[in-house]
Amino acid sequence: MRMQSFPFAFFFRSIFAGALSVLLSTNAHGDEQTTVRTDGASIRLARAELVRLGARLEFDRNARVELVAMAGFRETDKAMHFVAQLCHVRTLDLRESDITDRGLAELAKLKKLERLCLWATNVTDAGLQYLSEMRDLKELALGDTNIGNVAT
Repeated sequence: MRMQSFPFAFFFRSIFAGALSVLLSTNAHGDEQTTVRTDGASIRLARAELVRLGARLEFDRNARVELVAMAGFRETDKAMHFVAQLCHVRTLDLRESDITDRGLAELAKLKKLERLCLWATNVTDAGLQYLSEMRDLKELALGDTNIGNVAT
């Protein structure tokens, strides 16, 4: 299957006032959270936000996002909310990003995820619990993380 990158400008032009189904709220920890519904307009909005942040998206023949590459990203935990809206993602590259266990909690929504690269990130043993429900996960890259590090 041939994948192709999607042009940045397309999503920005496709966003209109009616597509604003983003809700800002504050969770129990006092952190700002963004909630996005998974209707068509919200998915377009999530795609646009990821492109704006610099993510590389690749699409299948049905124009569904199948790969998200966010290597080296900062503020990755906030972006994971938008990634979680893209339910057809099969490959997610987060190597050398600043994702933490909190960001992994969002990824539990990606039921079709097959490949996840967390190499050189800040995830810990506690964050792995969020990946346990990913039944289709076949490849997991965990080198150079905080997994297995025990404080003495």
